[in-house]
Amino acid sequence: MSKTATAPKCAPADACTALFGRPPEDVLSSLQSASEALEWLRELCRIIAEEARALNAPGALRIVSLAEAASYLACEFCCLTNCDREDMAEHLEGLE
Repeated sequence: MSKTATAPKCAPADACTALFGRPPEDVLSSLQSASEALEWLRELCRIIAEEARALNAPGALRIVSLAEAASYLACEFCCLTNCDREDMAEHLEGLE
């Protein structure tokens, strides 16, 4: 007869703290802050592209292209961060 050891069960909040070193609220809050910062970065890049386009100066096209690329990346990572935050929040709610 073999005995299998089972890990003691712990509350989801305790598991999150053990895994990430922070309680769930702090983990979700960090993701929310990252998402908001990426939204601001996207807007800054959009404004830089808009202003560079209006200058119509030598090198402006490169500035526009780089700003638009940065804006795209900020938008994509913002969406990814939002999805991760929502998934984590749903999983935590389901475990309670």
